[in-house]
Amino acid sequence: MDIYSLIKQYHQEVASLFKQLRDARGSRETCAQLFTQLREELELHARVEEQVFYPALQEADVTQEMVEEALEDH
Repeated sequence: MDIYSLIKQYHQEVASLFKQLRDARGSRETCAQLFTQLREELELHARVEEQVFYPALQEADVTQEMVEEALEDH
């Protein structure tokens, strides 16, 4: 799997977890488990982007400014 596909997969998993959280209203145990899973997914996603994806994009002149903005957002 390439890095782009991996990051896209993380985005889909996080979106799914947010939907599950909306649907789990009222269940503290379920929400706690989903929040834990969401935190883990977001931490992993951020590490992959910041350590692999963004450095690779910074090598190209046309993407340097976008990467700088993305890093600020993170």
